Amino acid sequence: MAKRLIPTLNRILVEKIVPPSKTNAGILLPEKTAQLEVGALNQNSAVLPFAVFGKPRIKILEIIEILAYSILHCVLSCQFPHHVLNSGKVVAVGPGARDRDGKLIPLSVREGDTVLLPEYGGNQVKLGDKECV
Repeated sequence: MAKRLIPTLNRILVEKIVPPSKTNAGILLPEKTAQLEVGALNQNSAVLPFAVFGKPRIKILEIIEILAYSILHCVLSCQFPHHVLNSGKVVAVGPGARDRDGKLIPLSVREGDTVLLPEYGGNQVKLGDKECV
């Protein structure tokens, strides 16, 4: 890349991490090794990891009640879809947003950080042979 792309305001540029298709020894890996099941379902509770931007990666079909301890009880027949974790490496970070007084609010991510990406959202950008969001 001859030029460097610098995001504006509170935007970041993320390069998608593509899971390897073969090992260092040259053994081809099946596609299922790149997929991870997200979340865990116990008898009475569900563990929900959250991605960047606060969007949940898993949707529960039916929620009966939310207790004071923030434990989500759901019907035992809840089914969790298998998702591929969309992750990426932060390539460039904008300076940040400004508050009402004009003070700069820096972003919480830095270049080189690995982040989870939302399933939908962001703009696809192709820089050379790299696919970025």
